[in-house]
Amino acid sequence: MTLPAEIMPTTAGCLFDATEHNVVARRNLILGLSVGRLLGHGSDEMEGFAAEVIAADHREPGHDDVLGLLREALARRGLSVAEPELTAALVEAQRTARLHFTATD
Repeated sequence: MTLPAEIMPTTAGCLFDATEHNVVARRNLILGLSVGRLLGHGSDEMEGFAAEVIAADHREPGHDDVLGLLREALARRGLSVAEPELTAALVEAQRTARLHFTATD
């Protein structure tokens, strides 16, 4: 999967900022793939949906844009997920993404 250049971190900034950006992008990838499975997407559709979730995070500060996209996608399929459950999935994906970056050695 190739991500658009505008959502990739630059090397000009602080290393911590770039790493945090990568953690958030990985979190969004994990969320996109998980929700894509719930939506019944095949592998190609899941990759495309995950890329949409990653891109959605750049619309406005915070994670509300990501949660909104997920909520809308689920609603279009007639699936209802309670807000606390969706937020818990985001928190768990963030935790998992951070572990991926701390376990690189």
